[in-house]
Amino acid sequence: MDQKKAEYAVQVVGEVLKSFEATSDPKSGPHANAENLAFTSKIVTCLGVAPASLGPIDAYASSPTYADTAGAVANIEVDFAPTAAGASSFLAAAHDDKMSDCLAKQAESGGLSDVTVAKLSFPKSGDDTIAFRTTATKTGRGRTVYLSMDLVVVRVGHGLVYAVFAQGSQIPQSFLSDWAHDAVRRVSDRVASGH
Repeated sequence: MDQKKAEYAVQVVGEVLKSFEATSDPKSGPHANAENLAFTSKIVTCLGVAPASLGPIDAYASSPTYADTAGAVANIEVDFAPTAAGASSFLAAAHDDKMSDCLAKQAESGGLSDVTVAKLSFPKSGDDTIAFRTTATKTGRGRTVYLSMDLVVVRVGHGLVYAVFAQGSQIPQSFLSDWAHDAVRRVSDRVASGH
């Protein structure tokens, strides 16, 4: 049941991002662990949490990565823990005060410069919502690209929604827009309703 709910919920991304093109295939499965999901083991380990201590994920689905011609990309993943308490443990890790530092370290390990991470105001969906914006620069071939990536994590009962929206451009700009809010809200609503 949760597997079908996860797969159904991530379908909304393509419905909302009509001007974007899918650049990868969707993924899903009946079981996963923290090392294989959006909330990577590197971040969890940076927070001082053993990935195995977060418990299992019973079902997950990830939308394709969508991209537009202006360099924006979006991806949403839905995971189901066995219980609401299990899902809460994943979100509690995201609420840790060290989360911004851990996201910055991950970006820097990917070769980005001038990295800043801050909590982001985002409309509440589900039972709990937290969002972060990472900004950075990448220089190569004589030009600088400004990157902005927003990570939104929502808990809905025993379900978790991870949304990533990113933009690269030659001028600094933020990315979240009404359609990003709409995508997260609609996916969260589908997780809650199951249809």
